[in-house]
Amino acid sequence: MGFKFKLDSVLTFTLSKEANIKQEYTKVEAQHTRAINRMASLREELVKESEEETVDISLLLIRSSYNDRVKLQLDQQVKIVEALNKKVQLSKNQMLNILRERKTLENLKEKHKQDYLVNQSKAEQKVLDEQALLAFSRN
Repeated sequence: MGFKFKLDSVLTFTLSKEANIKQEYTKVEAQHTRAINRMASLREELVKESEEETVDISLLLIRSSYNDRVKLQLDQQVKIVEALNKKVQLSKNQMLNILRERKTLENLKEKHKQDYLVNQSKAEQKVLDEQALLAFSRN
């Protein structure tokens, strides 16, 4: 009979959970990157608009209104990025925890396997010693 790790089902579940958490982390990280890019584009838009010179009062009022709207969008985007930062950190911590858990189980499995092999070796040696002793006592 071969080696059987009693916690194989737990290890399999942990591997499945790890795959799900990695997938979620990737998704959240992509959202975070998109939000940062959006925030950067809003900032660029604001800078571009502020660099343009206008003499016409009506155009100046329109630009002012536009700049106010872009600033509001930028403030909202900053809040979104901060929320996604927290989400990314949480997801990263979950991933690190599940990786630690998996590694612990794998180490435990390897230790149990080594113990099993040592015990098997001892049992085989004991059988061989008994056979040698019987063969020697017959002669």
